[in-house]
Amino acid sequence: MTEADQLNWTEETRAAYEESAGHVQFTREGAAGVITLTRPKALNALSLFMAMRISDALADWADDDDVKIVVIRAEPGARAFCAGGDIRALMSPYGQDPYWARMFFQREYAMNIRIRRFPKPYIALLDGVVMGGGCGLSVHGSHRLVGEKVMMAMPETAIGLFADVGASAFLPQKGLALGMYLAFTGARLDQADVLYAGFGTHAVSAEAFDDILSALAAAEYEGDAHAVVDAVLAPFIVETQASGLAERRALIDRTFDRGAPEAILEALESEDDPWAQDTAAHLRKMSPSSVKVTFRALREAAGESFEDIMRVDYRIATRRLEHPDFPEGVRAVIIDKTNAPVWSPARLEDVSDEAVDLHFAPLDEELRLPVL
Repeated sequence: MTEADQLNWTEETRAAYEESAGHVQFTREGAAGVITLTRPKALNALSLFMAMRISDALADWADDDDVKIVVIRAEPGARAFCAGGDIRALMSPYGQDPYWARMFFQREYAMNIRIRRFPKPYIALLDGVVMGGGCGLSVHGSHRLVGEKVMMAMPETAIGLFADVGASAFLPQKGLALGMYLAFTGARLDQADVLYAGFGTHAVSAEAFDDILSALAAAEYEGDAHAVVDAVLAPFIVETQASGLAERRALIDRTFDRGAPEAILEALESEDDPWAQDTAAHLRKMSPSSVKVTFRALREAAGESFEDIMRVDYRIATRRLEHPDFPEGVRAVIIDKTNAPVWSPARLEDVSDEAVDLHFAPLDEELRLPVL
């Protein structure tokens, strides 16, 4: 049964699904199954229907002995690998239907689990914009090759959402304080920062992407396929510049290693450092409820299985769909582009523990895990 067989279709959503066939391509090149994102005008924003198609391809390739690896990339010349989930679609008439809004997160998160648990090397070629859902498409895979023009971020608190797509599993891998900083602020990371934070595995030149794909496709996969991939990639690795994130690490740890978001703000504002002051001002612009929910999600994810993390993400996403900050953030930042959302409540101090707790409470219909 394919992903498409499981949904309650309308005429409008069926048309959108058919259109999505032009947004992602699936090809075979030698030993490689290749996923190419082909929606450049939308910066390869990931739609529900693209996620469904990718999940189906991964399910097929996992069982195909002739497919030794999977490579995911944007089509050559694109400005973005993937700028995130297709949030605009959630504001469409069908996207505002609670069923289809939930399906967006259901199918995206199931796809994230497929990537995380994929039994073969999964290699993402990353350059240009990689945000939100684009991180979910790539960081959970075994190999993340980062080009020199990459710009990676998790900016969800700016639109009243939260750091989702399993970010609670990958943002804190170099320390919880660093993960909090990246999740709260949506800080934009360059090639060196992406490698430092652990989101990328190899620094390469984006001009070499075609050659890398050709070499991977032509390799002989006998024995450990991951070791074969590592050997193929070795000649393509390049040096990076110093990481600005690493240079600020001590200050980040000092200010973000706190027991509450309010304490983080207080620590930043008490620092006699322009970066800390700017970061505090920036943090105050984020959705207070998003920040508080993200804070708890990151703290509670430690030691949890990836599937349990994704179950919590789905609970939170479902509740954020019902929260006024999400449509307000999308309106102000993505649609009207005023960048001046009116949050409810407007201050961290006014977000109650009960309001945060609600986001983590069980749902009547929990996340349905994919059959792997």
